[in-house]
Amino acid sequence: GPTGTSFLARTERPVILATSKTYTDSLASQYLAGTLTTGTLLTSPTSLTPVTRTALRVEGISHVYVMGGPLAIDTTVLNAIETMPVYRCGGNGLARNVRNQTGTIQVTRIGGPTLYATAAMIAETPPVSEVASLKLPAAYAGGPTKHGLYNDTTGIGSANVASGGALTTAILANGQEFQDAMAASALAYNTEVPVLLTMPTKLVTQAQTALVALHVRQVIVMGGTLAISNTVVKAVEAMTVTGHPVSVLRVAGKDYTDTAVQLAKLELNDTTTAGLDWDPTALLIARGNGFTDGIAGAVVERYITRVTSSHEPAPLLLTENQTTVGTYLTTFLKTAGKGYDTATNKISHLVVLGGPLAVTPTIIAQMQADL
Repeated sequence: GPTGTSFLARTERPVILATSKTYTDSLASQYLAGTLTTGTLLTSPTSLTPVTRTALRVEGISHVYVMGGPLAIDTTVLNAIETMPVYRCGGNGLARNVRNQTGTIQVTRIGGPTLYATAAMIAETPPVSEVASLKLPAAYAGGPTKHGLYNDTTGIGSANVASGGALTTAILANGQEFQDAMAASALAYNTEVPVLLTMPTKLVTQAQTALVALHVRQVIVMGGTLAISNTVVKAVEAMTVTGHPVSVLRVAGKDYTDTAVQLAKLELNDTTTAGLDWDPTALLIARGNGFTDGIAGAVVERYITRVTSSHEPAPLLLTENQTTVGTYLTTFLKTAGKGYDTATNKISHLVVLGGPLAVTPTIIAQMQADL
């Protein structure tokens, strides 16, 4: 479980560290990154990657939160970090007044015996008071299949929200794939909604226990029935938390690019009880068949100052792969360029995560034209 010093020492400069080899432990990390107001670094599982070592120095990091157990990131990596001195931001000279009396970087590992346990531990690391409450009753009814406003599938969700008020909210995603949880990283990071993982056909005990511990009364289920089955939805609905039922809002598309689009619609919708009223002028784009850029990129959307003066969070959309945009993202871009809810709320910029091997210049040009 979590080890190290007390959580959320606001004078510290923390960072999330995850392995670049597998996605499971980093999927839930963006909620923690958001509460810490920091970003995510990646490293090799067995040695501290040189560019990551440099980033720890240049960013003046004083506390590293490591995602996963020794199989994700070896103890030798943690030992190497703990010997590093804390520098001033910019990397020129040692920092003063470091809380750790040794003047070296502190390390907190958050890792359980399974990926589901690790996700639950990450979600429970911040105080319960950090969990956001969202008011989305109008999102439950309607939609193309009558199973929710942001659901393109026949997968079920709750017919109505249990209460019309704002409800403590968590995200539930498939732990055996990364796309849906990655698309939700923007919401997790900016709105401080924890991400829990489950099996596609069974609500795992760790997720169920965490929902109770976090007092969650509204669960946003990511993806259709292949991602999260109706059996899992019914299991969540059967729960009672703090004496109240739990409502399930399914956000789902016909593939992972469409699921990301459906979530973006929820984030951008300015209807008081149906969306989050994000008002950016930019979108984040990441390849959908690779996890590293999208997972590490959630921090970018809060600080896109070159392309927007609103400082509003930006949804994260996914391409099909490096060379294919995909039908659903293409359609969404054409709509967003005209005005995603009103003629004045237009997306005018794309911020693409990764180099030309991740998203080719050809499809960037295509997305620009569509926008």
